[in-house]
Amino acid sequence: MGPRLRGDDPSKWYRMTKLYRLAHCRAGDKGNTTILSLIAYRQEDFTLLQARVTVEAVKRHLADIVKGDLARYELPHLWALQFVGRLLHRLEVVTLGRVTRVRNPRFDA
Repeated sequence: MGPRLRGDDPSKWYRMTKLYRLAHCRAGDKGNTTILSLIAYRQEDFTLLQARVTVEAVKRHLADIVKGDLARYELPHLWALQFVGRLLHRLEVVTLGRVTRVRNPRFDA
């Protein structure tokens, strides 16, 4: 199945594609601060990411886990966007004997 086209006006159609076909992501956290890096595979796709992957779009997508401000940094020489924000709930590492797991109080009742 090929790319789908959206919109009622053919002159404004855009191709829909999965983000993972254009870029890969790295994520990390420090305390309750999260860092997400979105790195384009190709330089020409970085321009599209700059236009479409906005702070508002990322906040909307991650509304359940990110609170407050979200900052976007552009790293054009790396073809990357970096988002830095606060997690809604701090992730806790719980050690049970020899088993270590990450616990999020929001999901672990």
